[in-house]
Amino acid sequence: MPKGYWAWHLGVGRWDLDSSAIGIELCSYGWLKKVGDQYYNAYDGEVSANKVYDFGTKPFKWNRYYEKYTDAQLQSLVKLLGYLMGFYDIPLDKESFKNQSAFQLNKKAFQAQTKGVFTHNTFLLGKSDICPQDNILAAIDSV
Repeated sequence: MPKGYWAWHLGVGRWDLDSSAIGIELCSYGWLKKVGDQYYNAYDGEVSANKVYDFGTKPFKWNRYYEKYTDAQLQSLVKLLGYLMGFYDIPLDKESFKNQSAFQLNKKAFQAQTKGVFTHNTFLLGKSDICPQDNILAAIDSV
């Protein structure tokens, strides 16, 4: 899309934030439920076990299982983030991803003039995208 256009994408009802933010979506069913040995997404579609990320004893946002991000998604994300950060002079606080504060509400992000890489979780408590899977943390660290 040409520079200067924007989308109503954060979900917080603030045009000043939406119009100054770049939204990147990684396709994923998100949280999954396990019934017996099968995994199901929110639409009751079955997800194969090899596409499941298990947070184990430390669930993320009340859920233990999520659909895994693919290597192709993460490679594209790294390239896109690198480009956008360079073009728009956007800083990346890698520590906020390592300590997982990037996956929690952040008052600083609500200041439209704050530059940085944030997640949907930063703006809305009920959001779980993106989630701190090991492979997303490694991808962010490689940017």
